[in-house]
Amino acid sequence: MRGKTIGRAWLLAAWATLAPGVASAQFSTGYAPPDFQLPVPLGTTDPGQSGPFAAAKYVIYRQTNPLNDQNVALRGFVAVDQSVPPGVAGAFVGSGEVTLDVSQARGPNGYSPGWQTEIGWNFEDGSALSVSYLQTFDRRTQAVATLAAHNLQFGQSFENSFLFSPVFNFPPEYAGPAQGLAPPASPFATYGIWDGAEVETIAFWQRFTMAEATWRVPVYDTECYRLSGLVGPRYAWFWERFAWRTVKYDYLGQANADDQAIYTNIVSNRMYGAHVGCRQEWYLGHGFCCQLETQAALFYDSVKERVRYELGTKYSGPQVTRGKRDQAIVPELQGTLNLVWFPIEAVQITIGYDIQAFFNTISSPRPIDFNFSSLDPGYKSTFRVLDGAQIGIALLF
Repeated sequence: MRGKTIGRAWLLAAWATLAPGVASAQFSTGYAPPDFQLPVPLGTTDPGQSGPFAAAKYVIYRQTNPLNDQNVALRGFVAVDQSVPPGVAGAFVGSGEVTLDVSQARGPNGYSPGWQTEIGWNFEDGSALSVSYLQTFDRRTQAVATLAAHNLQFGQSFENSFLFSPVFNFPPEYAGPAQGLAPPASPFATYGIWDGAEVETIAFWQRFTMAEATWRVPVYDTECYRLSGLVGPRYAWFWERFAWRTVKYDYLGQANADDQAIYTNIVSNRMYGAHVGCRQEWYLGHGFCCQLETQAALFYDSVKERVRYELGTKYSGPQVTRGKRDQAIVPELQGTLNLVWFPIEAVQITIGYDIQAFFNTISSPRPIDFNFSSLDPGYKSTFRVLDGAQIGIALLF
């Protein structure tokens, strides 16, 4: 019976002293170290002492993909002169089937792995100051359309092996190969890299970054429950890049870098603000603790938008770029549920689920402007959800 009492007292002491996610019990005098002590500089025989801590987590997050429907490529081409049947200048030749759409790069919208680190200091009064950094790896979704039509239904004159996108107002350097169609079609019977192309690819990248400092202050605690207040500055960053590449071959199946056109649309939401909330912790027994954090944040969002058309030979030939900045006020709500385990002295293992909701961020859901000279695809307010799992370890020094 005495052994069980000593074991429970040790678990409560460990729960009281470990890293930022650990609930603290009421301290008692006469604390004794556990029977087995690790031969490493971790932990303390006095739960009231201050000291540093460090934590590392593996995270996996899923975030909102804001892309919407927008036709990119059709089966067929536009004949600019009478040398192509039906011999009518400006006629569209082909089935006109939509074979590539922006929405095809929406998913499946899965999870992206990442990591989080945290360092901090526990003070004698039970408060703690910590700094954390979270980063997810780039997640890429893509779609492609090629000359190989569905069921290889190329049409009587192979017209459905070509792709058309309605780009206009482009300079002559984007005309593409002179003989895109075999004779007797005249040179430039299809004009422009996007008229009579063979391959079009769209891709969308997303990543998320967050850094924050947190001052944790104990508000109320009992032997098995603790309530703490959380406050501090926070930085969050959503980065998104949409890219569209078009390749046009000549009738002999050859293409060089000048026969490729690349369009990119980058939206960067950099948000600066502060977060405030509370943490509740319940000691469950046998070295386990349940932890619930609820927080709110308010950001100033500095949005950078950049759109560009360029040839495959980057930094060579004419290109058009438009960049601008927008501002927005972005509220955020966050909830985190963790299960914490203390296997040995001064070591804490955490597994949990985190969800964050951002209101009024900026995105470009229809990211392509087919007017080469204007480059104004349109931007709108977007509600985003970021959710995922975390698993990590914390050490008290």
